[in-house]
This record gives sequence, structure tokens and C-alpha cells, in this order.
Amino acid sequence: MKKPILLAVAIIAISTVSCKKERTCSCTYSKTTVTSYTGGGSDTDVTNGSTESTTEKSTKKNFRKNNGCYSTTTKSTDSGTGWTSATTREETCTVK
Repeated sequence: MKKPILLAVAIIAISTVSCKKERTCSCTYSKTTVTSYTGGGSDTDVTNGSTESTTEKSTKKNFRKNNGCYSTTTKSTDSGTGWTSATTREETCTVK
């Protein structure tokens, strides 16, 4: 009788413990800015890159929360005398 209860308690304890280990957030991004001019014409500027951050002994959930390791898309506009620009930044992140 004691063995099944102890086994059940052990399984529950193991399944509820989060795995803490070194985590790495790996992100790639693409930033595109299109500037249009009132008199005609436009310029396009594209920047690509990647970032990586590592934290020791963290659960996957806490790592994402504390390090902001999420995929995002942001858009913004700006304007001045004779020009308007639109910027889009797409970032794709994964936890390893």
C-alpha cells in the first residue's frame, strides 16, 4: 500500500518541478524604412541583423517574461517638410 502512494507522490513532485537550465534567446530582425518625398521619388532602407542573450538557471516561462523573448512586429511613421517615412520592424525570437 505504501509503495503505490510513494510512487504517486514522487511522480507528482517530478512533474510539477520546472526545469531550470541555461536559456538562450535568439532573435533575427528586419527593419525597412520607406521615405517618400513630396516632389516625387522615394528611398528604401533595409537593415537585417540578429541578437542573442543567455541567462543561467531559468525556467522557459520566466526566461521569456524577464528577457522579453517574443516575436514582434512594429510599425511607425514620421514626417517633416517635404517628406514622409514609414518604418516596419519584424523580429522573430526563439528560446533555446
